[in-house]
Amino acid sequence: MNLDGNVVLTFSISHPFEKGIIGDPPTGKNRLDLDVFDLALVIAPQETTAINYSLIGLSVYNNICGEADGYTTELDEMLQDSAAMPYFLVIDDSIGGSGTYNKFEMGTKGVEFDTVFDLSSGVLRFDLYLTMGYGFSAVKADRLNPAYYNPEFNRKASWKIVVTPPEGDDPPAIGNTWDNADSLTLYNVTVEVYDWQIGANVDPDLTNPDDIYAASGVSSVSVEIPGMNNTLQSITDDDGTGTGMPDAPLIFNVPFANENLLATGEYIGLVKVTDERSVGTISDRDFLIDCSDGITLNYLNLPEFATYQTFVATVVYGCGPITGSITDPVCPLSGVGNGAYITFTADASSANGGDPITLYEWDHDYDGIIFDAEFTGVSASIGPFNNPNCPEPTPVTYTVAVQATDSCDHPNQTIFATCEVTVDQCCTNLELLYDFVGCESLTLSCQGWTAGGCDLPNDDLWGWGQFAWGCDVGSPCGLTYPYVITGGDVGSCGSMDDQGREADYNLVSPIINLPVSANSTLEWDHCNAFPEPWPLGGDPSFNVYISENGCDGPWIELWGTTEANGCFNDSNVDISDYSGDNIMFRFRYNCMPYSFDGGSCGNAGLIIDNIRIFGCFNGDLYD
Repeated sequence: MNLDGNVVLTFSISHPFEKGIIGDPPTGKNRLDLDVFDLALVIAPQETTAINYSLIGLSVYNNICGEADGYTTELDEMLQDSAAMPYFLVIDDSIGGSGTYNKFEMGTKGVEFDTVFDLSSGVLRFDLYLTMGYGFSAVKADRLNPAYYNPEFNRKASWKIVVTPPEGDDPPAIGNTWDNADSLTLYNVTVEVYDWQIGANVDPDLTNPDDIYAASGVSSVSVEIPGMNNTLQSITDDDGTGTGMPDAPLIFNVPFANENLLATGEYIGLVKVTDERSVGTISDRDFLIDCSDGITLNYLNLPEFATYQTFVATVVYGCGPITGSITDPVCPLSGVGNGAYITFTADASSANGGDPITLYEWDHDYDGIIFDAEFTGVSASIGPFNNPNCPEPTPVTYTVAVQATDSCDHPNQTIFATCEVTVDQCCTNLELLYDFVGCESLTLSCQGWTAGGCDLPNDDLWGWGQFAWGCDVGSPCGLTYPYVITGGDVGSCGSMDDQGREADYNLVSPIINLPVSANSTLEWDHCNAFPEPWPLGGDPSFNVYISENGCDGPWIELWGTTEANGCFNDSNVDISDYSGDNIMFRFRYNCMPYSFDGGSCGNAGLIIDNIRIFGCFNGDLYD
């Protein structure tokens, strides 16, 4: 079977001895003491060269197999080859989280397991060896009632290692793995270690099945990525969450940076898990025992008690860093009222080809650990800044954080600025919302808003359009009917595009009492269909004005745009400077002048909905 360019070979193996029969006399065949543990198939390649890892000081056949359970040097003396060879477990308790010591019992038949070979390596010849741990203690009379000790004999090192490199999406994203321009940031290689003998009871007399002769925990975990560092990266302490058993492996997080600025690409890293037990601790036990002719026992020296594993380390293209600041308001900020929303503006840039910035995100109550992206935009109205102590204005301080994403191939994300906001005033959150529900017939007045109010114009040269309610043109920009639209032809209902010439449409609010507030805001949803004008003029515009003197004005411009084909939701403007007054708002669509030579605003128009006045007020907000 072909798997991701590899070939998967499935082997089937049976135990050579049947289970003995209890009740019959124990003999060389009638026995129950030949169960084995940690049975593994070791792959010894022919006609290839192992890859050297200079910092760990070992060569490894790391390019011939995929998904191996580990690499071992236990065949060193037997094969006169000191390189680490891949192995696959026949029984793997870590898959189900059981604790049978990967037991392969007498009488077991037809156990299948997969091995993965990488044919791209060009290695086509292999010798295969079965190795195992052995834990029995029985004389002939006890062959039907053996005691199996923690697999003390032969296998002392960890029986399986799983490595997780730092990684993000596919391909990995900057911020989650090493990049070629960053020699300082540390990233963790996470190593899961499975080892029966971690924490086992040490008793040279082996009086309990869980006993081992000498301590055999993990001494150190080392990681090498060729060329990335000048010294070997090693740690001795795990994270304290595991035991080494199948349902709770020991977890080691080995941190290191791309110290030598390796170029972008994939590298085969090597992990070494060294056992605290040294070879020869028990002089007559620490051997690999081979019986090739079925008669003679050959005691072969083991070079070490250690297990290895490989992994793919990815280095991505790194631009940046991202730097910048909050340009408005001036930070830190105080005198803020309970429930306030504040408009923040930031500016950032990314070096080494990272510009332009593609996304600004804001967290209004950043805790210094987890960034919660609540608002977006280079400018954003952020809040609410609540003070739970009100009506007693005991100050509460928020940390506003802004994060930018750049336009690298693998984008950087950086929190580049923060601002302290102190809420030390109390007020009441209030709002007026004009959603124009019920305005479903062609009309020039709804919910106190009047098209052409204050005797302002609401027409064009040929009467092709005006502000009016009752024209349903669907849901442009997500706006749901009913809404006010410039497509309300006189006496009929046109499309959003008014096709007007010398258009001057005005929509005027009722008189609104705006109490004292430090953060009052006018907000509205709108959709602008402003195409390119005719050749000789007629630029359309959409403007918002305020008056503190009713219809007599003056009308002071708060906001305006000439953006073409714009689709905006929740545009807003701060109106705190007008708090404490009776005010009126005016929304104007304008296209001037008309030219007989062709100037006009053909196919232009506007929709407005959900006009909202809100803030934290010391008084009643009403119209």
